[in-house]
Formats: sequence, structure tokens, C-alpha cells
Amino acid sequence: MVKSYKREDFIGDNGKILSKSLFYELSFNDSDRTLFTLKDTEVNGFVSFPKLYLQYTEDDPTEWTLATEVFTSWAIWETISKTAGLKPYVEELRKQNAIRQKSKAIKSIIKESVDGKNSFAASKLLLEKDLTDRKMKRLTKAQKAQSDAELEEAKKIVEQDAEIIKLRSVK
Repeated sequence: MVKSYKREDFIGDNGKILSKSLFYELSFNDSDRTLFTLKDTEVNGFVSFPKLYLQYTEDDPTEWTLATEVFTSWAIWETISKTAGLKPYVEELRKQNAIRQKSKAIKSIIKESVDGKNSFAASKLLLEKDLTDRKMKRLTKAQKAQSDAELEEAKKIVEQDAEIIKLRSVK
């Protein structure tokens, strides 16, 4: 996936884990130990950390693969991710990754609701849950009533379809 790093790349001369000095923007012009940039693209040959993070967490949102394959250990990654100067960047990347993972899950549920063997359960889940977590602006009473009526109608249709499926499977 990316250049292979050694444990020594993340340990300073004093034996402590390096953190800010690993990142171009936080290294205070001392780029001897710098490996990454916080930008979305490479800068001066330094690897884009946001790209790297999103690449390694796409199939492993726990960050374990990132920690062990890039930073060589969970302890090193944990120290780096909790460093004051880096914490806001890491939290933003975690937020982006959570949204991406949720998007993948919703797409999977939608696909299942259309042609999967659990289409009824998937459809019901999509109807009952607000899967976007977005704050909706305040609805007027009329808008809320209309929305509630549409939701109830959709639930009735799904329930009717479920009854038809039950009848077909019994016959």
C-alpha cells in the first residue's frame, strides 16, 4: 500500500515516540524526521497523511491495520493520535471515515432492500430509522403531519407486501 516504515522511524534519539516532528506542517522547519504532510496531496515528497489514513481505514475502521502496518505498533499510533497538535486532524479524519462507513452500510441496506433475501427487514429499517444523522430544520405542523402520513403509508405498503410474501410461501 505505502512505503514500509520501521519502528526506528517513529522513535527519537532520546528513546521517546516522535509525534509533531513527523508532520511537515508541525515540524518547525526541522524536517530530518518528517515523513508525512497534513495536506490532501504530497508536499515536498512527504506522504499525504489524510490519504494514507483513509486508505488504511476503508476496510478496517478500527485503525488496527494503520497502526500496525504504518506506525509499526498500536502504542505508537495511540501516542501520535493523542498528541495535542495532531488530535484535531485525527478526529476530523475519524469523522470522515465514520461517515464513509455509514454510507457504505446504507448502500448495502438499500441494495438488500431491493433484491436481497432480507428485503422486508431492510426496507423496514430504512423506513423506521433516520440514517443520515443530519439535523433537519424545524418542520411546520402541516409538514410534520404530511411527513408522518407518508411514513405511515409506506409502512402499510411494506406490511402488505410482507403479507403477500407470507401467503405465497404458505401456498
